[in-house]
Amino acid sequence: MEAYQQYVRENAQKVKKYEELARYGTIVLPKGPLGEVATEGSYAVLGLIGVINDAIIHGKTKRAGEAWSFAGGDRKYQIRVTFIRALLTFFAHCEALLEVAAAKWATPEFRERLVVSIELLKACARLILLRWFPKECIYAGGKFESHVPAPNEQPGTEVAPAPAQAAPATTAWTGRRSGLSLRVPQSMQKYLDPAGQQDAQKRELQMRVMAELLHIFRPVIFVILSRRFKDQWWPFLLSLAVDLTSLKMFQTAAKIPSLMPSIIPSATTSHDVTEIRRRTFLLFFYLFRTPLYERTLGAFAGSLTESFKNVPGLATIAELIAFQFEFYHTTHFYSAAS
Repeated sequence: MEAYQQYVRENAQKVKKYEELARYGTIVLPKGPLGEVATEGSYAVLGLIGVINDAIIHGKTKRAGEAWSFAGGDRKYQIRVTFIRALLTFFAHCEALLEVAAAKWATPEFRERLVVSIELLKACARLILLRWFPKECIYAGGKFESHVPAPNEQPGTEVAPAPAQAAPATTAWTGRRSGLSLRVPQSMQKYLDPAGQQDAQKRELQMRVMAELLHIFRPVIFVILSRRFKDQWWPFLLSLAVDLTSLKMFQTAAKIPSLMPSIIPSATTSHDVTEIRRRTFLLFFYLFRTPLYERTLGAFAGSLTESFKNVPGLATIAELIAFQFEFYHTTHFYSAAS
């Protein structure tokens, strides 16, 4: 293992290229009774190897915004958080494999129970992270991700942000860049007072926590209602409403400190913005969910296959697209994007 770690550190770029080529290689795996299981198994193994290699290369896999939480903290506390993140990372890479294997070798009832159990476990793990990190967005579902070191940061170091300082009471606001001094409107002067700043921070935190709770419970609500009310619109619409409400609340929370950006410290970071964009992109996967899929991508794939069935070359491409769409549609952990 030490020799492997040394090789990865000395050949970091080459190792990441090997990972990428291996992922492309899974596309040409032979199709057959075990084709889907083999493909998902390959993706799962390569994904976990990628996480390990990132940890070796960068010295850690925690996001920069979370690293400070362990600075001078309890070692036992850090171990618990690491265990939870490892569990969420395992599910992120292996849940589709478990579902496909269950669909292949077990009963439909067992597959449904497996899917619900995994969603419940992930929700419980994310609730613990929210309890320990209420001021931080749960990035990428709580799993480990590649850590990109900041400039002049040594691998493996923990960087704690400077504590926020309350601004002195005044009736003027000075621009950070322009240096212009402007009188603060009467309606905004409450933010100049330390009590007003604390109130704004409290409202921002409450809004962020509510947004995260909705985001955490949405997959559980969706999968349970989808099992009970199959092929109906209202579980789909309820799930979409919860997702949109969560995003809106998060964006609203981010705007609260922007009223007086040089006075009220904000918990919103560039990582939060990236996560909001990621969650917004995940709304695309609603196109793979029943009953919208049958009326959009499913109908498109069917017409595409029918149109090019007699055209050499294009027929194969159309069948591949239709197969991929159907696979994402029938695999819960792809269509749910949880």
